[in-house]
Amino acid sequence: MRGQQNSLEVVISLLIAVSVFALLLISSNSALQSWINRWQSALGSLMSAVLTLSLVVLYYQQKQINKINQQPEVEVDRVRVLPDEEEYFEFEISNVGKGVASNLKAEILPQVDHDDFVASMTEHPIQRNWEDSDWIVAEDNYLKPGESQISFVVPVTMNVENKAHTFDTSEYPWSFDFTTEQLSKRGVDRLRFKIHITFEDPFGDVHRALVDKDSDRALFDYVVPINGRTALSAAFERGMTFEQCCRDPTKLDEKIQSLPRNTSSK
Repeated sequence: MRGQQNSLEVVISLLIAVSVFALLLISSNSALQSWINRWQSALGSLMSAVLTLSLVVLYYQQKQINKINQQPEVEVDRVRVLPDEEEYFEFEISNVGKGVASNLKAEILPQVDHDDFVASMTEHPIQRNWEDSDWIVAEDNYLKPGESQISFVVPVTMNVENKAHTFDTSEYPWSFDFTTEQLSKRGVDRLRFKIHITFEDPFGDVHRALVDKDSDRALFDYVVPINGRTALSAAFERGMTFEQCCRDPTKLDEKIQSLPRNTSSK
């Protein structure tokens, strides 16, 4: 962007230099001056258009530079199941950018390998964890520039619909443990789910917190063994990242085989 600004400054400087040279040439050449007088109106309009276009381009480039200088950059440092809250994740999040990150949300996408179920994304605002504070705030899902390792919490729910409608499907999304119970009843022994964290910049554009700048991988991509009604903490403890499953596919199978069959695995 800095190179584009320099290029535009060079072009404007050249236009000024050409204009000055033209004025000097006109003042020393009577025939040329006579021709200029004849076409004065058209030339004036052309020069005005060129100058206006240059100023418009400079304005939009400066606007882009200001936008870059006010961009937040959100990083998720750690994640865990919130202690004493079985259905919540806790994230430690930092903003290493130069602008405020607002309207932080978690996108949760389960993936179920069974024809009877249709899975879709749920979206929840993530909230600052104010459990140790007496303050009441109007808005609590933002990050100022430079704020580091701030605790946020989000409920973990799954939008998984049973196409057969063999039980009550009037309320979606489901809690995590209810999801695992219903999947287990249909013979599903594992559940993969992804989590993305999104945020808005000061200009209203939505971004994702990336694992790294060159990748659009999910922030959290986990596969858990299930058998019966499984608590989130138990699933998180037994589960593996999707990358780990790809490197060693047998390890998750071993964990599934070691689970007690037809019992609750809370």
